[in-house]
Amino acid sequence: MVTLPSGEQLAYRERMGETDPVLFIHSNCSSSIHWELVFDAIDPRYHLLAVDLRGCGDSSYAEPVDFFADFAGDIAAFLDAINVGLIHVVGWSSGAAIGLQLELEAPERVATELEAFFEKIEAVSDARA
Repeated sequence: MVTLPSGEQLAYRERMGETDPVLFIHSNCSSSIHWELVFDAIDPRYHLLAVDLRGCGDSSYAEPVDFFADFAGDIAAFLDAINVGLIHVVGWSSGAAIGLQLELEAPERVATELEAFFEKIEAVSDARA
């Protein structure tokens, strides 16, 4: 659990590895638990993170969230709190939109982003290109 400067607390799962971290962002009405099977299927060399968004899973919900930018701000603060800079983002449904918002607000933090919508996966950006 990480406490953000806003006072919100974000729960997360982490599997250490040798690479830049890959951050998995879930959809609405979901949590990081939905990434467990994905974690199990990925080569153990990869450093994996999955966060419970504000109001989801084991994270707090003291202040309402109105925009994807609010979630993206939480994620940026989360990454600061755990001392992670550059990440690769995998987002599912609204999690993909939050990942895109994070990339818009902090392009220096997002190396690549993968969106997953309705069983379709698309590589949508390479921020370092």
